[in-house]
Amino acid sequence: MILYPSIEPSVSEKEYRSEDAINYSTVKKALHEYPTTAHYYAYELDPDKPAKKEKKDDSLIKGNATHVLIAQKDKFDTLYVQAPVSDKRTKPYLHTIKENPLKIVLTPKEWDDVHQMAASVLSHPASSILLSEGQAEVPMFWVDPISGERCKALIDWLRPDHHLVDFKTTFDASLRYGGFDSIVRFKLKYSWQLAHYTNGYKEITGHEPTWTFIAVENAYPFLTHAISYSANKIEEFKKEWRIALNKYIFAKKNNWPGYSPYIEEVS
Repeated sequence: MILYPSIEPSVSEKEYRSEDAINYSTVKKALHEYPTTAHYYAYELDPDKPAKKEKKDDSLIKGNATHVLIAQKDKFDTLYVQAPVSDKRTKPYLHTIKENPLKIVLTPKEWDDVHQMAASVLSHPASSILLSEGQAEVPMFWVDPISGERCKALIDWLRPDHHLVDFKTTFDASLRYGGFDSIVRFKLKYSWQLAHYTNGYKEITGHEPTWTFIAVENAYPFLTHAISYSANKIEEFKKEWRIALNKYIFAKKNNWPGYSPYIEEVS
């Protein structure tokens, strides 16, 4: 049984995923990825939704593999295997899948890219210091003090000095327009993740944590950038997250509304 509030390193990923609590990715899907929360319900929650074939996102697969190689290297070879060829339609590639039913198969290029990204992170001066001590994949659970809703988060890397580290792979780790900062604040709303995790950590421990994104580019030259945000900027993120969380809770309690029932005028 999972206790609230708590930081529970012993909780497995399967137990974490199955725990019914609000997390950042759920709110992001409902409010940011779909046009309305009705779309979110239809595609994600409706028990009668039509079956759809899951599409494999190669960049996500590479990102997850890099994450494991950096933070949980001892598990990498039990989760991933390299195919002898790059063409996924060929017999050697399909044979690798058949011979390794419990592993994720990477092409030679994907395998090489993953190892270069991990090496970039581990050789980066600031990143290597951040990862010199701490623990990977740490689940935490708490009750939001304002809404009373149960919440959860899975910390990529938790240091003993109350510092949270989050790994990201990206096409552009810069702070220029369209780069990683734009991804944080607009495109993928990692700002909401930062707010949710730091709120939860403080609620559980009483400590206001510090936070760093370690962003590594997923193509040559595989550069790494360690990025933090000022206290004022984090407060902005937390205000935005509170609005988003309130909208999500309202939608959940009101049968996931879609478009307005009234005529909407565009000016």
